[in-house]
Amino acid sequence: MAADFPLTPPIEPMLAKLTETLPDEAGYLFEPKWDGFRAMVFRSADDVFIQSRDLRPFDRYFPDVHDACVRALPRPCVLDGEIVIATPRGLDFDALQMRLHPAQSRVTKLARETPSSFVAFDLLAAGGKNPATGTQVMDAAKVPGVLAVMATAGLYDDSGKWLYHTGLPAKSGVGGGLIAVSPGKFGIAVISPPLDDAGNSVRGQKAITEISNALGGNPLAPKTK
Repeated sequence: MAADFPLTPPIEPMLAKLTETLPDEAGYLFEPKWDGFRAMVFRSADDVFIQSRDLRPFDRYFPDVHDACVRALPRPCVLDGEIVIATPRGLDFDALQMRLHPAQSRVTKLARETPSSFVAFDLLAAGGKNPATGTQVMDAAKVPGVLAVMATAGLYDDSGKWLYHTGLPAKSGVGGGLIAVSPGKFGIAVISPPLDDAGNSVRGQKAITEISNALGGNPLAPKTK
């Protein structure tokens, strides 16, 4: 893909799992189920790419969302959310499904008559800037050096073993925290205080390894066709 996006599409979205009951323990937060199409929006310096949940391009079906994102989103960024059609009666999923039409003239007509919107609920990348203040957190030129140090020394004496099994640059803390990076894909952080003999979180290592493997995060793994 020609555009220089902060993360390279396509990216597998994190999907909810079906459950029969809601947890009754304290401390849970719940969000509404948007009656729309899951979508990820990639904004580069000069273009926008909209990806569906099954990793296909969505732009031709939602030119109104594409144009609105070109006008409104900061450059660069990646957002996760849902495309919806809002009406005075609520969200109209039937009208949304009508957009998946093979004729571009029909899609253009529907975009005028029943405009769609993008509801963002996660910011995945913002070019290293704090979205609240606009402050540049780190100079991009320094990132390769930081990742190199994380890869070679981030887990103390077990850094080599960790890199061998996961391929992920990571940094451990003796308080049980662990952060890891799959370059160009995602960052992940966990905290779980029980430590192994090297001073690294036991459950944190297991959780990040399993999540990374599920998402194809190991940059050293052989490419599958």
